[in-house]
Amino acid sequence: MADETPKPPLGQRLRDLINPALEDERAKPLQSQIVSDIFGQIADNVPKMFERELSSFFNHVSSAPERKKTPIIINALTVAQGQEGEPAFNPIKKLQLPVSTSFTSFSAEDIRDMPGWIKLHEVCRDMDISIKLMSMTTEESKGSLMPPLLILDASKSYNDGAIENAQLYPQLADKPKPFDKKTGQEFHF
Repeated sequence: MADETPKPPLGQRLRDLINPALEDERAKPLQSQIVSDIFGQIADNVPKMFERELSSFFNHVSSAPERKKTPIIINALTVAQGQEGEPAFNPIKKLQLPVSTSFTSFSAEDIRDMPGWIKLHEVCRDMDISIKLMSMTTEESKGSLMPPLLILDASKSYNDGAIENAQLYPQLADKPKPFDKKTGQEFHF
């Protein structure tokens, strides 16, 4: 005769499945690595993302007579396109991150220390664009219906972004100075 022990309710079976994984000491490092890898992938694509749109728009504006350049730029920044209501030319990129905050908890310090986040900041610093992360830390994501959002803003400098979002800006090493082949010395400006 088959064992007639009733199965636990579905909710209990689900908790029995996921809770041991979430309580495992490897869970936090695995989640951090996954999120860091996402930031690293974004870092690899940021220059292409901006340059593709910027070069097309720049070429369009450059070919216009001087008196028409300002109206073209203002029109492109003002007239919304698509369902998102974004301007035709937008120096601000908003990227919804493929990260669920339902079962993660990251502090600002956790995020600042991620290699992918540091790589993304190095790219943004080199491009001199602001970077902001929303609804990702434990404090911000609790009760939020908004998914994590990464905002790359070329209308603000990297340093402007650091002032607005200091808790998530990592301490980056100084950029290496170019080497002067003629004198064998670094350039000093």
